[in-house]
Amino acid sequence: MNDTNLIQAFRALDKSERRALRKWVNSPFFNQREDVVRLFEYLNKNVPFGADPIEAALLDKKTAYSQVFPARAQNYSDADMRYAMSFLYQTLKQFLAYTQWAENDFETGRYLCRSLQHRHLDQVFEKEYAALNTGIAEASLRSVDYFFQQYHLHLEGWEVFRRARRSDSDVLLKAGAARDAFFASETLRMACAVLAQPGNHDPTSESVYLQATLTAMESGAFQQHPAVMAYYHCFWILSDKSGAAEPHFQWLTEIIHAHWTVFPKNEIRDLYIGAINYCIRRLNSGDRKYIREALNLYRSGLDRKVILEDGYLNRYTYNNIMLLALGVEEWDWALNFLETYKAVLPPRERDNAWRYNLGTYYFRKKEYDKAQDILRKVEFRDAFYNLDARRMLVRIYMDTNEMAALDSLLDSFTIYLQRKRSTLGYHKELNHNFVRFVKSLLNLRTNDTEGREKLRAQITSAQYVAEREWLLGKL
Repeated sequence: MNDTNLIQAFRALDKSERRALRKWVNSPFFNQREDVVRLFEYLNKNVPFGADPIEAALLDKKTAYSQVFPARAQNYSDADMRYAMSFLYQTLKQFLAYTQWAENDFETGRYLCRSLQHRHLDQVFEKEYAALNTGIAEASLRSVDYFFQQYHLHLEGWEVFRRARRSDSDVLLKAGAARDAFFASETLRMACAVLAQPGNHDPTSESVYLQATLTAMESGAFQQHPAVMAYYHCFWILSDKSGAAEPHFQWLTEIIHAHWTVFPKNEIRDLYIGAINYCIRRLNSGDRKYIREALNLYRSGLDRKVILEDGYLNRYTYNNIMLLALGVEEWDWALNFLETYKAVLPPRERDNAWRYNLGTYYFRKKEYDKAQDILRKVEFRDAFYNLDARRMLVRIYMDTNEMAALDSLLDSFTIYLQRKRSTLGYHKELNHNFVRFVKSLLNLRTNDTEGREKLRAQITSAQYVAEREWLLGKL
């Protein structure tokens, strides 16, 4: 019973939603079965909220049956119990669908207009239609959903105007323009989503509208819609493999900074991330000016609170921002950022992510005493934090000539890699080679020129080596 759809959905309800569901279940309009009411009360009492563990005994079907069917508690019927669960689940689904629908004022208004139109209540319809039109015209968000709403509302108006034999060309033209903007923005948005996925996907082969949309954009269509233009430029920077999309990057960032309020939070976040990922790709190609571009985008996204997801800052984003700030030597800003945004890291990862990044900060600043104090005393739960921390300590010990500590660390590093070999993938080889080459460096004699060149060739030719540039710099 614990793993049924009913129980999973029930657990996701908060207290206020359960109170509303009780009213729903007890309303004869939505439910007329007393066994469903009793099953709701049983679950409401015995199913904990959220991720708390469920005691299997409390949710045993037979135990529940005695509460749901008290008059025949001794004669358990699995079929009756399943029927009660099924009816409650259907009622719960209707409740969830209704609450989601009722949160959207436009959708409730549109369906009201449709109902009025079907009942030929044209005078009432026109008042509601005008109110919805005004609401859309005053809306601050003007992206994909905005065009979709315009299109459907104009269609509802056309049905009434056509029936009344009033001129309908204007409303049809508005509906067509909104439809085109919707198709263009949604087609480009989906193409961007495909390009953002791992792998080499070609969105032009998966959409019959994409090439036509690109052609229309190239001929000057949709210039008046920042949302459509943003996705057009984002498409080209995500498609870029040669660095030729620089103008599209500049146009996209201009739209982001000037028109970010027209997008819902999830859309503007995706556009920010698309622009930032373009910067990262250019950085990986050696173009260091994009350090500043990426950092400025992150700062803007933080200031506007659009980089956070569900109120939290992803730990990898936290790390990337700090490293970019160090890349342009904004040491004070980076330290302030680490402290300020620690509070919005996910709670389970907060302390580890903060300590790891603080240790990295002091390591990059070459304040080795402070870095060691953090990196040596903390056992990072995340394996990749652990690997990075060990490599930083290796570099510190070599730079400060702490040979005894270095020998001990290299031995424990090897043991750790063996213990974690099943979960590290290629990172095991990457770090194993790092340890191996560090040991080889330590064994080189000062005047062994031939040995140094041989080791240089091995480091250069190895497929996976962590800290390759640092190792080569030690030769």
